Amino acid sequence: MQHHIAIFASGTGSNAKKIVEHFKHNRNINVSLIVSNKADAPVLDMARANGIPTLVIDRPYFYQTKDILKIFNKYSIGFVVLAGFLWLVPTYLVRAFEKRMVNIHPALLPKYGGKGMYGMRIHEAVKKAGETETGITIHFVNEAYDDGDIIFQAKCPVKPEDSPEDIAQNIHRLEHRHFPEVIEKLLLGDFEKPDDNLFFGKNRKQQVAHLHLINKHFSISKTTIMKNPILLSIFAILLLAFNMQAQDKLSWKKHVKLADELYAKAQYADAGEHYRAAFKQKTKKKELAYKAGDCFYTIRDYRNAAEVWKNVKDDNTAYPLIGLRYARCLKQNGEHEAASSELVKFLGNYNGTDKTAVSQIVQTELRGCELAAQYTMKGDDPNIMLKHLNANINTPETEFGPIPFSDEALYFSSTMAKRAEIYRTIRSGGGDWGKAQPIDNFPAIEGDHFCNGSLTPDNSRFYFTICKSEEKWGGLTTHCEIYVTRRVGKTWTSPERLPDYINEQNVSTTQPNVVQVDNTEILYFASNRNGGMGGMDIWYTTREISSNANDFTLPINAGSRINTKGDEITPFYDKIEGNLYFASNGAISVGGFDIFKTKGAKSQWQTAENIGTPLNSPADDFSFVKTPSGKGGFIVSNRSYGMEKVNTTDEDIFGFTYETPVVQYAARGEVFSKASREMLEDVEVTIYEIDEKGQRRFLKKVVSTNGHYDFPVEPSRKYSLEATKDGFFAASYDFDSNDYNNYTDFGAPLYMEPYGVGGGDEDSSMKEDVKKLAEKETVKEPVKEEVTKKETPKKETVKPEAPKKEVVTTTKNKATKAAPITTGTYYKIQIIALKSVDMGHSRFANVKNMRRIDKEFFTDRKLYRVMLADYATLEEAQADLPSVRALKDFSDAFIVEYKDGVRGETIK
Repeated sequence: MQHHIAIFASGTGSNAKKIVEHFKHNRNINVSLIVSNKADAPVLDMARANGIPTLVIDRPYFYQTKDILKIFNKYSIGFVVLAGFLWLVPTYLVRAFEKRMVNIHPALLPKYGGKGMYGMRIHEAVKKAGETETGITIHFVNEAYDDGDIIFQAKCPVKPEDSPEDIAQNIHRLEHRHFPEVIEKLLLGDFEKPDDNLFFGKNRKQQVAHLHLINKHFSISKTTIMKNPILLSIFAILLLAFNMQAQDKLSWKKHVKLADELYAKAQYADAGEHYRAAFKQKTKKKELAYKAGDCFYTIRDYRNAAEVWKNVKDDNTAYPLIGLRYARCLKQNGEHEAASSELVKFLGNYNGTDKTAVSQIVQTELRGCELAAQYTMKGDDPNIMLKHLNANINTPETEFGPIPFSDEALYFSSTMAKRAEIYRTIRSGGGDWGKAQPIDNFPAIEGDHFCNGSLTPDNSRFYFTICKSEEKWGGLTTHCEIYVTRRVGKTWTSPERLPDYINEQNVSTTQPNVVQVDNTEILYFASNRNGGMGGMDIWYTTREISSNANDFTLPINAGSRINTKGDEITPFYDKIEGNLYFASNGAISVGGFDIFKTKGAKSQWQTAENIGTPLNSPADDFSFVKTPSGKGGFIVSNRSYGMEKVNTTDEDIFGFTYETPVVQYAARGEVFSKASREMLEDVEVTIYEIDEKGQRRFLKKVVSTNGHYDFPVEPSRKYSLEATKDGFFAASYDFDSNDYNNYTDFGAPLYMEPYGVGGGDEDSSMKEDVKKLAEKETVKEPVKEEVTKKETPKKETVKPEAPKKEVVTTTKNKATKAAPITTGTYYKIQIIALKSVDMGHSRFANVKNMRRIDKEFFTDRKLYRVMLADYATLEEAQADLPSVRALKDFSDAFIVEYKDGVRGETIK
């Protein structure tokens, strides 16, 4: 169902903007109209910038007619949001949108509400009254100011030193974080009420099993039920009644017997329910509550675990560390304030011999709760868009271990077939992911689980884990070892187990991530092997790429900057950033496992930092990995997520994209005749990627009608460009994209020698030709797009091949059309030197049309020199210099002489 929203706002519309951004890529919810009572309100400019229709209203139109309903009908408006709208809504509109119109108020209603209470007036009143806390209220709209039923409230503290402006800033953070989410939950029928967990506390496998049982009596398919929230709710009620009736007939002893049997079979969800039912009949037997909570905690059903453990949370003598475990349940259910209170209470009453170690754990958890509060105030990173992947990938079972082969191809692990296996899915045209399929031509692995893979950059070796399937998949509790298979043609070899010194006996070694640097292959992995710092740790081992054997070095622990006394898992090394991403539950986290990153390599790392929300949540988050393009990636989480994922008892895969533009790297240039220096027409240009062994892999070929080529490239790769044309010898250019911090364009001019012309790369006749053409070029007009064959071709300066004095690196301006001067004596005007350069800055606007702009990095001083280039004669440079110096930012400009691409003397 498509939901269309109208937003009313009177001012800048910061809340309206956040709502628009939140639903920008939502297929089911769309902001379709912005309404304002002020024709000059900035919110209208925001709406127009986002292509949203606008409506300006006056009082007679709003209060004396009902014409706005016709406008709403035109845009199919079904939900109305008041976001800083100061007029009282008329009765006809309130009744037309009863329980479908919401407002946000910057205080905790019923305090500081009513007519005249808006904006800074509220915050000044809060400050004057000496309140210690304030907050926001989201409520339905009725005929009175701030009087409708309250939907949601969120609080923030008011410190004695806070000014009304400080309070306003804190309130804005709460509004921006919660308002869009509450609107979405209301529209999707997913807003939690106190009794919502009666059914949805169960895991999805239980839901399906119980629904299947009920379905014997009703002719409705399981798929229809699961995809229809209304049917799901009806069946939830029937199921609840069915379960209660069945359980009421059992004595507490029979419940315990059933629970023990189910526990022995690792059916923890059902075992927990029976232990809980027994405890309700026998409340003096606290061990039943403990066992029930232990079952729920094992399957990470934090809500139900906390519910039953609250009966035993203070009995740390009978149930060691139960107070700590109870507080962790609250924390992972998102109840951070309650968790902090219970952690302090637990530590104050705990007197075990290990109190020092326990105190450190509690302090870490308390700091995690504080961090969660900070992220709540700050809000999610607006540059990251998170999405739960569709049902072709995420099932009622567990999905994990994403391996993006490209932006449109994903490998991942799943237990959908009742054991962990690796699957493949394709996304066509940027749409939804297709149906998951087993990997083609992968070696048969009978019986055991196989999962958590990593592919080498040349796609020749695939590392993965094989895990024992003695019971069912249990994540970190399942014993795993790392194997490798090699690609031979279109098939894969039989898996080879890595040596015993990597796969130690009686420990788990898993989650390999392979990185290649020069001739070294580094394999990061997670293991609870001997010599670690806690539970699972990150380790690494290396081998020479030139060797085909599995002759890895002895594993080395990644060190204390990463590993803690807890568990560290799912390493992923981003070679472009130089960052290792991993998950930890022993560091300061907002939930259980959080994702962290740190810069470095092997065992030398900077201090790890939490990557924040929305990638981290109160639940467990891990398996961060980026797509090859760097435009997004994937994580694995057991968080609940709207109606798409209603529990925390299984992991699903989430995709994320970066909303800010990703740097686009390219190889751009032109192809010239070496004899005439003119651009060639109808020339074939091909780009290849060069692998670690020096082998070329075809990527793309174009036939250029005008001599230009433009190929996308990725950072930290090696490439080869080749130009071919009838009547000319082929020309080629090999380059790497390792210097991506200083370059976005890695192209260069290609010079093709016609048949019958000899004489090396730069013969004397060619130099003379360049000199004559340069002498003819005296035009000072801006360079036009049209270039005739008689014009001197000009191209951006490239890095000198063999500098004799000082290395000059150049960032090229793609606007010019002709080849640069690279030999002999020529000149440039240095206009400024900066630590960092934004070529889009307005200061360069008046010089862009004078000459090409080069950017040279001066390594000794860590500065960028910005140059106007090239001038064939000193006289030409001297003619432009006064115009350049007349500009305020470039009054100190001067001329520099170059010889054969090497910077020389300064011309005073």
